[in-house]
Amino acid sequence: MFSQIISIASIIALMSSGCKVASDWDAIRPQSFKLELAQLQALENGCISDIEVYGSQGPIMVMLHGGPGVAGYMKPLANELSNQFQIVTYAQRASGFDCAEPMTIEGHVSDLDQLVNQLGRKVILLGNSWGAFLGLAYASQHPQKVSQLVLSGTPPLISEDYDTFEKTIGKRFEKKATPETKTRFSELTSIWEDRSRPLSERSGAFLEWSEISDFNAYYASEPIGDSVQYREINPDNFNATYDDLLRYVEGTETAGSGGIVTLKTQVAAITAEVNIIHGDYDPIPINNTVGSLTDAGVNFSFDLIENCGHTPWFETKAKDRFMQILRSRLLKD
Repeated sequence: MFSQIISIASIIALMSSGCKVASDWDAIRPQSFKLELAQLQALENGCISDIEVYGSQGPIMVMLHGGPGVAGYMKPLANELSNQFQIVTYAQRASGFDCAEPMTIEGHVSDLDQLVNQLGRKVILLGNSWGAFLGLAYASQHPQKVSQLVLSGTPPLISEDYDTFEKTIGKRFEKKATPETKTRFSELTSIWEDRSRPLSERSGAFLEWSEISDFNAYYASEPIGDSVQYREINPDNFNATYDDLLRYVEGTETAGSGGIVTLKTQVAAITAEVNIIHGDYDPIPINNTVGSLTDAGVNFSFDLIENCGHTPWFETKAKDRFMQILRSRLLKD
């Protein structure tokens, strides 16, 4: 999920001296490795948390949830793919209440790099929404560590598209939501924005707020059962990360960069194949992102799914087609 509220400073990821780093990432075959959950959980430090492993054989995949900070909802997708991949999921630094470090893109990329370094080999990154943005940022900074990048609900790379995105959400919500829903949505907004309230109360209000937003603006069809499961989130961390994302889209001067840096300019460094899967009902505009990747010379594929919103594996009319395309892109060898 990717709600309309968010920052991005620089994206120079610092390697952790305690992590295992392979000297030649291209020389290591992902299939020759079995994940050990205990070794990965040793990385949990408040900013990286809730590490889980799905599957016991196959290439290594790291799933990147959206939000920023809305962890947990990609677990059904991990289960779907666990018979063919070894999948790592984790809650990012914006998810909980224990990370005291800044909510910057640099920090998010550094966290992911610690995880990949612990694996010690190239990985597939599968990101949804904000997680797709994080995947692009990471692959731009560490191209040698990513074998494939699969993205759904990809956020824009230019600031103008965020205005379009927010206007689309507003129009859909105004048209679809009932008066009672609009009243409740306003009440929840007041609660989660109120910093004088306990974080646990604000987190609960934010998650209910997110579910209302998803149903009224993001889904093209009814969600599948009660399969959407979110964990607690710190609304302040959500806002701080989103604000940093917008700064990174608009351009930020990074130490040692020699000028203004944006993700749009950095994606040219990506060497992995990029697969974009997008729904035609997703409120996030995609055409300019496709154009930016084309202009940058990135090797990518693009699939547009009809009657599909922002999280296709939860949507009754989109799941089967999404899974078919996803498997074809992942299992093409």
